[in-house]
Amino acid sequence: MLLFLTSSCDLSTEQETQLNKDLSNLISVRNNGDALSYLNYTHPIIVKHYKLLGDSVYKNRFQSISPKSSRDYLDTNEIYWTNAYQKDVKSTDSLIQVKVQITLARGYDKIDSSSTIYGIAKKKGSNWLFVEKRDYFSDYFPENLRLFNDD
Repeated sequence: MLLFLTSSCDLSTEQETQLNKDLSNLISVRNNGDALSYLNYTHPIIVKHYKLLGDSVYKNRFQSISPKSSRDYLDTNEIYWTNAYQKDVKSTDSLIQVKVQITLARGYDKIDSSSTIYGIAKKKGSNWLFVEKRDYFSDYFPENLRLFNDD
């Protein structure tokens, strides 16, 4: 079960609906080990960076979980993304970004940890791309695309 809590202070209804849909899909493909689909939701600057590092690094980065059949979905050794909570929204004239906290679980048990991702869309658009915190604040992700500070 996935839970998405959002507040739409700067998001249109269409953007909020699409954000929830894209977050749900991102979590699903990530948890199922579907690396190709996961790439579709990842900002292209991030994809390009890891592609330049070689096939092994590229595959390991975008396939955090081995592909599983549905009955093997909850492997107790794997860390899964569960609920997504919108923490903050920032925008400029051309971009809108959402800081999202992802609850982590091992099997059916939540663990005392979370992950942060950033959703990025054009101000007038509704399609979302995502960047994990470790990439968002890296030297290969341009500062002019970051609306949030590292805290």
